[in-house]
Amino acid sequence: MGIGYLFARRFDALRRWWTGRAPEEHERRLMQLYWNRAELKKALAQLQDEQHALLEKFKNHEGVTRRLEDQITQLRTHLGNPDVGAHALVYFQLCTIWRLGVERLKRFNGDLRGEQEERERRRHAAHWETRRATQAAELQERLHHAQVSADTLQVQLAALEARRGQLKAIWNYFERRALAREIVALRDQWEIAATAITDLSDESIDLAALPVPEFPGLSLEGRRIVNTATIAYAESLVTSLPHRALAPLAKQASGMQVYDAHCGSHEECSRVMAVAKLAIAKLSAPNPSLSVLKEPIERIRGRALYRSTEDTVPIAESIGDVVWESGLPAGTMDRKITKVNVLADDYWSLGQCLTR
Repeated sequence: MGIGYLFARRFDALRRWWTGRAPEEHERRLMQLYWNRAELKKALAQLQDEQHALLEKFKNHEGVTRRLEDQITQLRTHLGNPDVGAHALVYFQLCTIWRLGVERLKRFNGDLRGEQEERERRRHAAHWETRRATQAAELQERLHHAQVSADTLQVQLAALEARRGQLKAIWNYFERRALAREIVALRDQWEIAATAITDLSDESIDLAALPVPEFPGLSLEGRRIVNTATIAYAESLVTSLPHRALAPLAKQASGMQVYDAHCGSHEECSRVMAVAKLAIAKLSAPNPSLSVLKEPIERIRGRALYRSTEDTVPIAESIGDVVWESGLPAGTMDRKITKVNVLADDYWSLGQCLTR
């Protein structure tokens, strides 16, 4: 296709555009084919991008699957070793204790927070209804006074108009004029009273139609109540275990890998597993009622100190420690911990549950 042909085509197209002639049929088809080709190229590029993204995801999944398979193989080898298999069993039981404790604390906190929110929501609605009733009573009293005033003015107007109607003699002209001025003044007062009645009636209707304002959320005192009760429950999860030393052992296990767990001799592992079995059964039971926690909750609330008047989480040192005499033998996991502060040491992921 030569340059002259292309120039002629462009010149012909320009001439048709200038003269307003419609393009020929074959040119319309050619233009349509051009646009179809452009759309196909765009769709193809989009499909290629999606293909690349899917391939990348597939490669990532392959890598994750391969790593998981390697971990499973490594774990099987580790568990198959009679010298360390018992340590792994202790490790998994301790991790289960930690997981159950975290779940129970979160569930307890969520239930307690929901109950506190419901109480405060009802209190918020009741307070609003009390305010509405007080305002409605004030409006009704003002409406009553306005109605009495309007009725009194109406009676006075009727009396003056009747009096003016009786004064028909010519010598009563000036008296009639004086009465007319009084009637105009009273009518103005009556209109003011009638307007007040209408306005007060509208205010009463609007007040009755007002919805309860949106609940602003837990109050400062409500958040402190929930937090101190949650702290008390976190302590009870430590003290209610068959041995309090299980809690720090479970915390240590949650922060290490199974390959790093060394729990002493086989006899010591058996002892820890026996106690851990009882702990798992206890932690699998339903949450206790608040009445059981009444004393520790009151103790924590009595001790709790806050850094400022706006803080909702107490100072960790103010709530005291959970103390016991001796720990369970657990090899390198035994750090001879005989006391814990559930808030300072973040037992059972307590920090995630507390409401700021």
